[in-house]
Amino acid sequence: MNGFDITHFPVTLGLLFANLVLSGFALTTPGQFDRLAFNIERVRYHKEYYRLLTSGFLHVDIFHFLFNMITLYFFGPRLELMLGSVGFSILYFGALFGGAFLSLYLKWQQPDYSAVGASGAVSGVVLAFCLFWPLAKIYIFFIPIGIPAFVFAGLFIIISLYFMDRPGAQQQSLIAHEAHLGGAITGLLIALLLEPRALELFLRNFG
Repeated sequence: MNGFDITHFPVTLGLLFANLVLSGFALTTPGQFDRLAFNIERVRYHKEYYRLLTSGFLHVDIFHFLFNMITLYFFGPRLELMLGSVGFSILYFGALFGGAFLSLYLKWQQPDYSAVGASGAVSGVVLAFCLFWPLAKIYIFFIPIGIPAFVFAGLFIIISLYFMDRPGAQQQSLIAHEAHLGGAITGLLIALLLEPRALELFLRNFG
């Protein structure tokens, strides 16, 4: 457990609920998934800019949904406590759009490119957490040995860059690896803007 009562963190709770409702709606209602997903052709040629937002609340299956929402559940409350509800909202949605815009920029010439998922926003949350608590242990896929948060952050960026360059990876999974990197970088930048002492707090952990 993360030691927090989730009901005391309205933004985190609201985001969890919104993802549940919109993902469930899109997956169970014919045609809605395609209408709400991020797609270069629909954004570029049909000006359906709302997809930059709605795609961040869709997931391809229950495992994709659970991975993102469990991550948000564990990391969101601590950041919401640190930054306040307004600051945390700015970070979350800023990272969501940061990931979407990087995907749009890198895939501009691929009109058939599509992707969904809260991963861009969640990546921003996780990397911001690593900035504030770099020595906290992060556990991955039930591995009993925790990885220091600052090491995890570096590995995350490297892995995101690797999967971005894998031919055909997105077309098979609909998971936007570009959004992971864009969201992570945007989350870090917003955290630094919202809390000017963030870099000082980071370095103090190693002093």
